[in-house]
Amino acid sequence: MDGILKEAASIILELSARMVAEPGSEPGIADQQMKRKVDEVMKTINAAVSKDVNVPGSEVGSESNDETAELIHLKVLDSKAGIQPEKFSGREEEFAEWDDLYCGFMELLDPSWEHILSAIKTEKDKIKTPEEFFKKHKISVNLKSSVINQMNITLLKYTEGATKTRIQSRGKGEILDSYRELYQKHVDKSVRNKLDMQTKITNPDTADGMEDLESKFEKWEKDLRVFIQIGGKDIPDEQKASIILQIVPDDLREQLIQQNQSLESPEKLEAEIRRRITLYAEHKSRKAKSKKALGALDKPSEEQHSGASVDGKTQSCGSDAPGQLVWDDWYGDIGMLDMW
Repeated sequence: MDGILKEAASIILELSARMVAEPGSEPGIADQQMKRKVDEVMKTINAAVSKDVNVPGSEVGSESNDETAELIHLKVLDSKAGIQPEKFSGREEEFAEWDDLYCGFMELLDPSWEHILSAIKTEKDKIKTPEEFFKKHKISVNLKSSVINQMNITLLKYTEGATKTRIQSRGKGEILDSYRELYQKHVDKSVRNKLDMQTKITNPDTADGMEDLESKFEKWEKDLRVFIQIGGKDIPDEQKASIILQIVPDDLREQLIQQNQSLESPEKLEAEIRRRITLYAEHKSRKAKSKKALGALDKPSEEQHSGASVDGKTQSCGSDAPGQLVWDDWYGDIGMLDMW
């Protein structure tokens, strides 16, 4: 490449000298031959440039037919460009979203970052020196200072807590490996967490009775939200309905199946379960009130229940008997409890 440029420069200088020496003269045969040679050299230069060098500002990391092609350009850092990511604190469920935003932000600064960050993520072992990393991934060593400075500035700006402290303690010289370490650590944990959460939501605990149905159901809903937040896919409706039925007590499950509730959409099934939970809560509330009222009244005597004379008047077993309404409600509530 250097030889081609030197030859072109020599030809152009020679041609310019002739034009200065003989201004306004018609070009001779030698000049025409010189011009053709210049044209050939320029074509060779253009072909070499388009083949070997990435155009500044173009997307970097695309495949090239030339295995020696290098990333040689990186724009100056502009921290105001694009949507900036939030500070990453180290919480597992936040990493995937944060990393997507961080990479997107860096790529908006310069498309070259797509190649650089992707290359870092492929490294399973520690990046010992930037020079080795740049050579392996075809990045010009001349970019070393720019890459390290920009990564150091942005990682410290968009992390906090123990994550930021770890990056600071390792220093700017290990910033490439700090990002690799951060990525590998959280991606590995995210994969394990995702598998654990998937097991939890597909094999939920069954409620022992109506007493703990609400807590078991809410725990399952929370586990599902976390699973989706860490990158898991939502469960298909048919499978979701089957899983929900695993949570409810056996007797309620039979009722729902008999009422064809299991064949409805998961949303309708969830709504029906919540309706049952509300009914049970209301039942417990009435039961507590009845018990409190019973505490304030004596239990009706045998004479009152049998219609015996009280103060010379016959009392029936109807609702006028002292405490009778309370007892009717109490037994009614017990009957409702047995239904659950």
